[in-house]
Amino acid sequence: MARALRHLQVGTTVASLAVLCLFLTAGSASAAAPGFFGVDFTSVTQGWAVGGDCTIARTTDGGMTWQTQFNRPGGPALLGVCVLPDGKTGWAVGAAGTVLRTTDGVTWKPVASAALDATVSYTSVKFVDAKTGWICGGVAAGPFQGLPRGGVWRSTDGGATWSGPAATFVGWCPVALDAVSASRAVCAGVLRVGVGVTGCNTPALVQTTNGTSWGSSPVVLRAGFAQTAEMGDVALTGAASAPGIVAVGDYSELLPSTPIVFAAKSGAASLTYAAAPKTGPSQLRGVSMPTASVGYAVGSGAGAVLKTTTGGATWTVLPTSLGKNLYAVDFVDASTGYAAGRNSAGTAAAVIKTTNGGVSWSAVR
Repeated sequence: MARALRHLQVGTTVASLAVLCLFLTAGSASAAAPGFFGVDFTSVTQGWAVGGDCTIARTTDGGMTWQTQFNRPGGPALLGVCVLPDGKTGWAVGAAGTVLRTTDGVTWKPVASAALDATVSYTSVKFVDAKTGWICGGVAAGPFQGLPRGGVWRSTDGGATWSGPAATFVGWCPVALDAVSASRAVCAGVLRVGVGVTGCNTPALVQTTNGTSWGSSPVVLRAGFAQTAEMGDVALTGAASAPGIVAVGDYSELLPSTPIVFAAKSGAASLTYAAAPKTGPSQLRGVSMPTASVGYAVGSGAGAVLKTTTGGATWTVLPTSLGKNLYAVDFVDASTGYAAGRNSAGTAAAVIKTTNGGVSWSAVR
């Protein structure tokens, strides 16, 4: 599963949504830009992509053909998707408090729960089995528009009902999450530090080791660095008992935006800042770690994908002429993966594929 998040001006509010230059309000029924913003593959041939116009598309032949399973022209964008290995049980989330689920891998239906909040954009979803999973989302306000807000919602009945929101801290907006068991999950986002123009939205993270408690406050990932950041994605790697963590995003106040990566080895107590290559994407929006050491990150600002073989500590640039606006990535194994976003012209949703670890890519949508 992958997500892609972006700090967007919407009238007098700023929402943490998953697409560059996509303007939405939480209650809006319109999307201004096309694109796929989430992607999840259960095998080398079967996967789902979600995006603008509340679109869900599936392929069963490795991207050669796609079937639109759900679509609402002018509807809220879908920003995240998670489908279990059975290919039948899945969930998709998006703007305007949108949550959808499927039990047959084909038909998607909206979920209505008293705990859900239609004023936020749900940006990420992760289920570890048919019963237990989480979604997160919120609104990331600007310096004169109040504090960021949001939370994490949990389901133990397959997404039919939700409890929460949990992980609700003052000035905290969660934007991406991942989980490896019913008790172990991580959520990355931004935390407002300081006041007015002297403040900034800094990268921060919360974790749970029992599935419900998320600590007393978010952990700032780079203390003392006062630049507004935008988080894109987070991934857990390695053993479920003591996983590693890789989180990606960018410092958006720096022009051009500067990509950021934070990484921790399996069982490490804290994450370390890792400078991403400046010749790659400047705004990192998606990360996939098929193994504890091998991973890939995508974003916008350059026709390239980043690759790590060191668990996120160091990265190399893999050029691709097919995608300068990539918002999500999912690798089935260390070699085969898919990245989703918009085409180079920025006029249509697109998916690209590699079968050789990112050395070469082909357009499949």
